[in-house]
Amino acid sequence: MNEHILALPHCAFKTNCFQEMVSFYRDTLGLQELFTLQHNEASLIRTKQVGIKNVGDEWIKYFKIAPNMFVELFDEKYEKLENPGDFSYSCLTITVEDLAEAAKELLDKGQTLYVKNGTSFDTVFTGDVSSLEADYDKKISFGIKDPEGNIVELAQYL
Repeated sequence: MNEHILALPHCAFKTNCFQEMVSFYRDTLGLQELFTLQHNEASLIRTKQVGIKNVGDEWIKYFKIAPNMFVELFDEKYEKLENPGDFSYSCLTITVEDLAEAAKELLDKGQTLYVKNGTSFDTVFTGDVSSLEADYDKKISFGIKDPEGNIVELAQYL
């Protein structure tokens, strides 16, 4: 099967605070907003949004990470967990060219940086990125949280 796999083209998130998530991925991370899908009658029924949303309302926004790689945000509510990492999803990792520059830019935008304490990004990081030690998979990284508490890991492979 492996020889048939070409890429991991996207990850998709249902959102409880759609506009805040759009702002985070577009304005904080600087991802390019590519396009939006609107609800039609079939999508309203499938997503159980009849009477909540209308035909033509925004449904899914697509943001470009890299060529042929996207983040999809669905304007669909879900039951929020106290800690999003308590289920199978752990984090979305985005590779960057210069981790120190990414950290500076995110700190300038008011983001809190987190580093792993064991397997979870739960320790606030206030140091210099150059002090980070390479992980077992030969990368240095830190995490930030999107408006719904999902971890977005930014990594530089060594």
